Amino acid sequence: GYKNEKIETSHGKRVILIPHPDESKWIIRMFKLRIQGTLNDKEIVKQLNKLGYKSRKRYKRDPNDKTKVIGERGGKPLTLKQFWRRVENPVYAGINAEKWTEEQPVRGKFKGLVSIDQFNQANRGKVAIAEEDDQILIHRDKPADYRLNKQVRNPKYPFKRYVHCPKCNKPLYGSASRGKLGKYYPAYHCNKRGHYFRVPSKDFNETIESFVRGLQITPEYVEELKEYVLDLWNKRQEETQQDNTQVDNKISELRTQAKAVVEKIKFLNSEIAIKYMEEDLVRTEAEMKRLEKGKQQQDESVDMEIVMDNIGYFLEHLEELVLGSKKPLKRAEYFGLVFDDTPTYEDLVSGTPELAPFIALKDQFAGALVPKGDPTGSRTRITTLRG
Repeated sequence: GYKNEKIETSHGKRVILIPHPDESKWIIRMFKLRIQGTLNDKEIVKQLNKLGYKSRKRYKRDPNDKTKVIGERGGKPLTLKQFWRRVENPVYAGINAEKWTEEQPVRGKFKGLVSIDQFNQANRGKVAIAEEDDQILIHRDKPADYRLNKQVRNPKYPFKRYVHCPKCNKPLYGSASRGKLGKYYPAYHCNKRGHYFRVPSKDFNETIESFVRGLQITPEYVEELKEYVLDLWNKRQEETQQDNTQVDNKISELRTQAKAVVEKIKFLNSEIAIKYMEEDLVRTEAEMKRLEKGKQQQDESVDMEIVMDNIGYFLEHLEELVLGSKKPLKRAEYFGLVFDDTPTYEDLVSGTPELAPFIALKDQFAGALVPKGDPTGSRTRITTLRG
């Protein structure tokens, strides 16, 4: 991703790293794809190889005659291990930590191909660069915050962190109590803070579902979201066009190489030399076919009318978007995004929570959810009127 360049300094000539005109684009693309998170590492490697990635070629010379090339290395597709080594190398964020720095990370006299924030995002905590008191630190395999501050996440009670107790406005508990006949009764409750509140899981989930069915996306946000999707689509199309241009240039370069090989073969008499040249020509032709095939797959267009219709459908059927996931914990996370402030169970029943700016209650549902029971009693049970 870099190449050396000599510059004049007050201490004489020094060598610094500058972005390589061709290779730097591949490194930046690796980080961008890792940050996007839409592809796993194997798919990223496959995608880059489709676009024509090849490692830098290095020539092996005769030790007795340096002008004579006796072999070459490189020119190979990207592998998974190579990808990991590049993404985890802090030099691409402009940070050096090598033998000559005594393994102490220092900021280089060159600009990194990516920022420190982009480097940390791409590495997802496995390798992290931190700046503390003008000192640069590199953390490796630092535990994520969620590993240090653990919380119980039980898929049987996914909403307990996203709905609060109406008495103390704190997260609910979730557990199942056993009856006299040995049957278990799951419920959300708050009975460990000096008051009693308990709702059976079935009623609780029905209240959640009824409330979500009464929500809608505000019309203003619908238009904003559609504009955002189109803008994102246009940016992706520009990236695809750049990729196709890069592939076309690579194919043109290979075609030129193939013609040069054919011209050389005409002047050769050695069968061994002709054999090696023909093998080289076959490899070049195979590489061109592979790039052409990858480009065709890249050119497969997506019907944006269908995409926009799907977006419109889910915006009109918000309950499917929020509660459609098969994973209970994921449904709860989507549910939490609906609110500007975590609601209490009573807020859901009465339809008075603080919703996110782009969410509103449907007119026909306003007042349809009302609390029942004694809200001041010590053993309050809140239910939902339906029908």
